Amino acid sequence: MGLGKTIQAIATMVSLKNTGATHFIVVCPASVVTNWCREITKHSLLRATKVHGTDRLSALRAWKRTGGVAVTTYETTSYFKLEDDFKFSLLVVDEAHYIKNPQAKRTQNTKNLCSHANRLLFMTGTALENRVDEMITLISMLQPNIASQINRIAFMSSAPQFRLKVAPVYYRRKRDEVLTELPELIESKEWCSMTSEEEYIYEEAILGKHFADARRVSWNIDNLEKSSKANRLREIVEEAELEDRKVIVFSFFLDTIHKVTQFLGRRCLNPIYGAITPQRRQEIIDEFDNAPAGSVLVSQIQSGGTGLNIQSASVVVICEPQFKPSIENQAISRAYRMGQARNVLVYRLLCEGSIDERITDILEQKQAIFNAFADKSVSAQQSLEIDDKSFGDIITEEINRINIKRGINPTKVQSTENAVYYDELLKKSYSQIVDYLLNKYGRATGDYFVNETCRSKNKKISRTSEGLFCHHIDEDKAILLSNDQYAVNNPFEYQKADRLVYCNFLEHLLLHIKIAEEPRNANANKNELQGIGGAVNFIVRQINGFYGGQIPTVEYLAIAMSVIENDYPTYIKMLQHLWKIVQSNPLYSLVISKEQLAMNWDGQIIKKIYDELD
Repeated sequence: MGLGKTIQAIATMVSLKNTGATHFIVVCPASVVTNWCREITKHSLLRATKVHGTDRLSALRAWKRTGGVAVTTYETTSYFKLEDDFKFSLLVVDEAHYIKNPQAKRTQNTKNLCSHANRLLFMTGTALENRVDEMITLISMLQPNIASQINRIAFMSSAPQFRLKVAPVYYRRKRDEVLTELPELIESKEWCSMTSEEEYIYEEAILGKHFADARRVSWNIDNLEKSSKANRLREIVEEAELEDRKVIVFSFFLDTIHKVTQFLGRRCLNPIYGAITPQRRQEIIDEFDNAPAGSVLVSQIQSGGTGLNIQSASVVVICEPQFKPSIENQAISRAYRMGQARNVLVYRLLCEGSIDERITDILEQKQAIFNAFADKSVSAQQSLEIDDKSFGDIITEEINRINIKRGINPTKVQSTENAVYYDELLKKSYSQIVDYLLNKYGRATGDYFVNETCRSKNKKISRTSEGLFCHHIDEDKAILLSNDQYAVNNPFEYQKADRLVYCNFLEHLLLHIKIAEEPRNANANKNELQGIGGAVNFIVRQINGFYGGQIPTVEYLAIAMSVIENDYPTYIKMLQHLWKIVQSNPLYSLVISKEQLAMNWDGQIIKKIYDELD
């Protein structure tokens, strides 16, 4: 556990890609498919294709056509019907002990994939020396000749002769051998893909505004055997036992604590929560200290996360993201403290496509800002938490996203809430709105262009599936960075991730209004009207067309418009504000007419909007 097997495998694929390889496959348990895809995207430029779920066949066809890394499950390998002459560069089999049984279907399917691979890499954290027959089964797929040789001396598996025979095909990294390479605290985000049942329960909780239920995503399913987080937890515990480790599991919710305790059964000691007396807590910890490897102590994070010493555990699992990083840090410190003899592994269980993502993103951004600027300021430390306003924004975004996904228009109640929201934004300056939006949506994950030639845009930073656009903070300098012919004439620093901010259509318009409203930036390009051109010639025309009856034919525009569908009164208020700015500025009023402010993308004037400007 925590020895970097995944990173090594990705590095191998990148190395092969650099020498001309195009296709790779990763086979792994379903619980880590999402993790593999994220790690590949995070640490390389390789394309990761998830071949799993209902669209597995179309995903498989896409991978065969475009290349990259197909990430699939043992169960899904049965759908890989490859032509006899189809070859790919590397097959990575994660948790290879899953195919230890030669008679199992998944073993046979994986073995069939091996016949199409130029290279094989089997990875497992399980100590296979103790199960020689299983080890021989795996080696027979890698090197049949070596498997045949060691089969005759399997009875002497602990002898030097046996180890010498397997050396060409078997490489084991022990923790004590690589200790100097590793940090003492190894933290990992375990991204889980929700099942359809989990997803439905989660979405109902969000739409019903049952916020506690929404935070317990994956844990509030009746049968934890169908829980993606619970199944990943079980795998972590089983691997910990094989490494002679013990595990602490933390959750904010008492209901989750009891469910986890029942789910893991005999492995668990009595849980620690608020009603347990201090004396009984210490007794439970003493029992845990004397318990065998693989034992689990489950605790509410408020009750067991402070004031206790639990150095006998070296694996910490956090069931859901907390609102304060300090709460998680204190919980981790129960195991990671003076007296701890082993590296501590921390696993955060998170569900993709849920508020887990937004809470984690916001806290990471806050922590990064704090680390960079705040030093040891107490007030800054307090600002790291997710407050009620921030959480409310997350819930509103999720409600809108789920409604859009289900084909439901936002409600009028939400429109009223949005009106108040935009009224408050109108009172802020350009820089204040930028700061707010950075906190609301999070920073970009990459630069706008992939290199300094400004010829190839970075598609990874797009968030159009959420109805969001990418606004350049430096647009107040009257620069047109979205045009690559123009952008190359400006410093590449303007393309960096920290110069970008996400916004929806109305927020985008408001940013441009504020640019036009405020004094000209001293660094603005000469002979350019800052902000006003983008507002009138692009944003306003798109919105006018939508409110004038035009139905967007492009998917991302349809999504973007659905986010503001019931915000027509707010839009008119913004447009009236923009018209006043134009009228009060002699230069603007020379080049911009009322007709232009009411014009759609086709050049037609929308009369109902034109009349609102009187």
